[in-house]
Amino acid sequence: MAQYCSKRTDENGTNRVKGQLLLYPTLNMAGIKDEFFDPEHEVFEMIPSQKKGLSKMLKMFAGMTGGLQSVLGTSDVHNDYLNPYTKDATHNPATFLSVGEHDFLKTETLGYAAKLHQAGVDTRVVLYKDMGYAIKCYSFDYECC
Repeated sequence: MAQYCSKRTDENGTNRVKGQLLLYPTLNMAGIKDEFFDPEHEVFEMIPSQKKGLSKMLKMFAGMTGGLQSVLGTSDVHNDYLNPYTKDATHNPATFLSVGEHDFLKTETLGYAAKLHQAGVDTRVVLYKDMGYAIKCYSFDYECC
């Protein structure tokens, strides 16, 4: 969603987005292979105890699955907004990305970070060691009512 908003403000010339946080983002739904991304499961380093689960997730989240067509209103995974990975990264705002070491989105996240960096975008990446997908790596101090 953050990447979508960034792209839209760039397209309409308002440039209101000055920075974005991409937390374990889906950036390459089409699975486009390039110098930074290879969608083949063999490129993922998996420890034996996690291999079965990770292999299932990699297959399950390959492309448009689980009824996402109806939620997103399209089945076109090459759509500019669903697949920002393949678009020119030059006009993106400063970007912070985070992803787990064993997250099935790791290679596309790191690939996108490399593309942003090459495009001259101020880019920061945090790779959480020994973490999988959507693991909470933060804590908040707050009082609940």
